[in-house]
Amino acid sequence: MLASALLLPGSLAVLFGLGPGVYRVAGSAPVVGDLIDPILALVILCMLAPMLALGSAICLFLMRAKGDAIGRMYGADLLGATLGAVAVVPLMTLAPTPLIIAGAGLLPLIALALIAPPARPAAGIVGALLIASFVWGAPTSCRSTSATWKTRGPRRCCSSAGPRRRG
Repeated sequence: MLASALLLPGSLAVLFGLGPGVYRVAGSAPVVGDLIDPILALVILCMLAPMLALGSAICLFLMRAKGDAIGRMYGADLLGATLGAVAVVPLMTLAPTPLIIAGAGLLPLIALALIAPPARPAAGIVGALLIASFVWGAPTSCRSTSATWKTRGPRRCCSSAGPRRRG
């Protein structure tokens, strides 16, 4: 749980720290040479690591459940995913998308604090660090300008509240 809480905002900080190289990968049509591109491999790793940590935590919780608790836990997982999917679109009009994704790192910390009281101090410290990074803003801010985009088709700016098409 701690790993997933750190990997969500951490992967964004790495991706945004790379700058235009990531946007080149994201906007161009893939070719065979892209399979050995180290930036693409890093992008894949940055996206895979938090999802693997979160999926592993859910799997471990389901494996520890006994009897009818399995159905309740799986139902709670599906309900949480549904509520998250419903809430994300309105949130995108209020806050920048990278901040919402990084803020999702607080959810595993809340869950950890609820299910494992001995881990509350660690969850609190990591949560305070995450909130401090949100206030600071630099790790999750998109530092690219329209001059650095080398993509075909419409460009998107990630630093505004919600998706916005640019020229």
